[in-house]
Amino acid sequence: MPVTQQSKPITRMEANAYIKNYQETQDIIQKAAIAKFEVQTDTMGKRALNMSKCEWNAFIFTKESILDFFGIKELQPRDPKKNCEYLAVILGAYGDNESPKKPGEITVMVAGVNKKQGSEDELVTLNWPEPARQHPPTRVVDYLPDPNSTDSNNQITFKILQ
Repeated sequence: MPVTQQSKPITRMEANAYIKNYQETQDIIQKAAIAKFEVQTDTMGKRALNMSKCEWNAFIFTKESILDFFGIKELQPRDPKKNCEYLAVILGAYGDNESPKKPGEITVMVAGVNKKQGSEDELVTLNWPEPARQHPPTRVVDYLPDPNSTDSNNQITFKILQ
């Protein structure tokens, strides 16, 4: 299996369905965790409860912070209409009829976003027919590798799921 798989462009409607599936599934997990862990005082129980109550499903990065990983200071867009200032990474979940994945399995989407005109705290996607990219889950990350480590266990950090 290749190290990466190609992400696929998705429509706003597809992205919204993944987001809705994630939120509905997260609500179920939260109710189950509250029922099980709310009265517990141990560290793992508290951690599980806090994680299940987390409402965040998106993470926003500036263009500069992403380009820095590639050693690039600035990109010149081919088309000014396709230029974004931020990258949104959004958690989603598969629905009931989305083969080959099982309902509730997590997926990740990315979308280029900009500040909404006249607003400082709202973002909108680029005005494209397929404004997001969805990537099927194929990796488990145990920890980030240290490139200077001589520990052979440190070399296997991204496990392939088949």
